[in-house]
Amino acid sequence: MPRLQTKCVVDQQQFPRPPRPTVKTFIRLLRYPPHFIVSVNGALSFAGLYAIYVTFPAVWEQDYGYSSSEVGYLYLVPGISLLIASVCTGRFSDYRRAKLLAAARQSGKTVVPEQRISLQIYGFIITAAGKVMYGWFTRHHIHASAGLVGSGIAAVGTAIVFVTSTSFQTECDPSQAASLVALAGLVRNIAAAIAAVIVEKIVVQIGYGWCFTGLAVLDALCVAGVLVIIWKGQFFRERRQRSMENRT
Repeated sequence: MPRLQTKCVVDQQQFPRPPRPTVKTFIRLLRYPPHFIVSVNGALSFAGLYAIYVTFPAVWEQDYGYSSSEVGYLYLVPGISLLIASVCTGRFSDYRRAKLLAAARQSGKTVVPEQRISLQIYGFIITAAGKVMYGWFTRHHIHASAGLVGSGIAAVGTAIVFVTSTSFQTECDPSQAASLVALAGLVRNIAAAIAAVIVEKIVVQIGYGWCFTGLAVLDALCVAGVLVIIWKGQFFRERRQRSMENRT
């Protein structure tokens, strides 16, 4: 039988137990502007992608005539795109940071967490483009492959946002990594639940094209939040450091 559990390489008793995520912890984390911006941005991006997932049955069964089982296979397009983009983005982000660290050691400078978040600008642009493509291609009943490519592109952009968000937030608060991951998942799932409830009603009113164009506009607006973090990140960190020093 294969071993499904590996031995611990360190004695866990030698280290303090990590703090458990609580509502109070989430509120405290959200009071730090970069965490709030990144969490909301990630939620909006995921809500748009989830809206694509929700509309798949109606689009591909009713408009394109696919069977239920065939629609299930079509979910592989955004799913595999999300998987591949997540792995590639993580590796590229780590490679980029390693190069910056090497350059910083030679010049005596430091690498700030904001260098991770700059990749999100490309992520939001990509996912916005994919959502617009999916909305209008399916609205005008262009060949099914066109709409599927749009959904895959939207998934790629969202993956870039996810990976860079996690990397950035854990570098800002290494001791709160678990809480930050839980917070991001909570906010994203709330946004996805809201999208699942309202997207069909919006589609009935304005159609797939304008519905997903609106979601793409939200992605474009998220770029402004990324620019705020890049521009004011040092200020936010210094202000939080002063606040922590005053408490002690």
